[in-house]
Amino acid sequence: MTKQDEHVVVEVDATTAEVLAAQAKELASEVRSRTQSTEPIAPVGWQAPLLDLAAAIAGRAGLVALIVFLGVLIGVAQLWLTKPFYRASSVILLLPREKPNLDVSVSTGTLETGLDSAKRETTGALMLPPDPDLYSTLLVSESTLRTGATKFEARVLSASEVVEDDRSEEIVEKLRRMLRIVATDEGMMTVHVTSTDSQLAADMANEFAAEMERASKSIERQLILQQSGFLGEAQKRVERELVYEEEALRAFFSRHGIVDMPAQASGMLLMIREQKQQLKAIEHELMVRKTDWTENDEHVRTLRSRIQKTRSDIEGMQRSYLGALSQRDYGQVQIEFDGLTERVNYKRDLLATIATQRAVFDIRAEQPAASVAVLRYAVPADRAAGPSKRVMLGVPFALSIVLSLALVILLRQWSRSETDPYLQLRKAELREQLGSSWLGGFWRGVSAPLRWLRPGGANQSA
Repeated sequence: MTKQDEHVVVEVDATTAEVLAAQAKELASEVRSRTQSTEPIAPVGWQAPLLDLAAAIAGRAGLVALIVFLGVLIGVAQLWLTKPFYRASSVILLLPREKPNLDVSVSTGTLETGLDSAKRETTGALMLPPDPDLYSTLLVSESTLRTGATKFEARVLSASEVVEDDRSEEIVEKLRRMLRIVATDEGMMTVHVTSTDSQLAADMANEFAAEMERASKSIERQLILQQSGFLGEAQKRVERELVYEEEALRAFFSRHGIVDMPAQASGMLLMIREQKQQLKAIEHELMVRKTDWTENDEHVRTLRSRIQKTRSDIEGMQRSYLGALSQRDYGQVQIEFDGLTERVNYKRDLLATIATQRAVFDIRAEQPAASVAVLRYAVPADRAAGPSKRVMLGVPFALSIVLSLALVILLRQWSRSETDPYLQLRKAELREQLGSSWLGGFWRGVSAPLRWLRPGGANQSA
């Protein structure tokens, strides 16, 4: 290659490089123009939360101390204004309730009730488990609470538990809040009453325990009366059945001419046996007479007539064995008689059992036994159960700290919005959105005091 050719190549390369450099500059300019935006770039997340929080607290430490002081002051005032309350408790045990015994087991000639069989078997199957939910619902019922409010009306008013202007429903609701019942499945119940008067709390707890006893007796009385009524209806039905069976037995006696079937049958059987023995004696005498005499003998003819008459008497007795009943049909009639007699005796025994059991239930209804036992009565408490100092002071203190921290962070963000382009843009958008709604007035009312809380806010407003 000649020197001239080399010079041309160098010139071409220089020209190409200049063109490429110009294109690169244009491309860079275009990229910068595209990447540059009129909106400020939003920060990614909270860059330094602890530092911002520390800076916010340091910048407005007095405000934080003031809010915490006000929170503690509110807690102290609340603790001082709240009356101490006392709690009294009575412990009650629910006993198993007896299951109704109305079943009857009957066999031939005997009668056995469920009470008799319970003497030989375990009594656990004859008891119903306690029902704590029943008494819990009863104690918090409106009727029970109204009774308690009427009985302790003056003392409840003096203890400021209720006021005279309260409606009856409000009084019942307040008394329901004073009462708390804790029950277990085993039947143990604890009645707690809370009041500003310790003696009132104890008296109300004991009154609720007594109400449970009265309710238990009332329930037992109602159940016993129901069982007694059932037995009364059963007694009337058995009496009607007994009259029917006795009429059937009397008709049987009248139909067969029987007064006392066993005695009559025994007497007739004895008479037939005597006639047969007499017949054998006459026949023996006839045989002895015929050894010496012929049939023409007068005594022989007399013996034969006596034998004929005795046999006729025996046949007559067998045909009229029991009234109009023959000896052949006696067995069938005896079975019928035994069945009628057994039914009559069964109805009589059943009637006597039901009548006796009903009389026992009537006696129990007069003095029912309660299935509730008070293990421990409530006594007035010497020490107040509340309010808790930790709760009354700790909750306002914690809330004041949280509120103060939230407020200083909000104020710091609001002050930074004057210099940060992104926050300025967001605030402008927010004002634009709120300005067209009913919240605009509220926003302007809130933003005015916030400007005064910023450092130099008063000068800026001026």
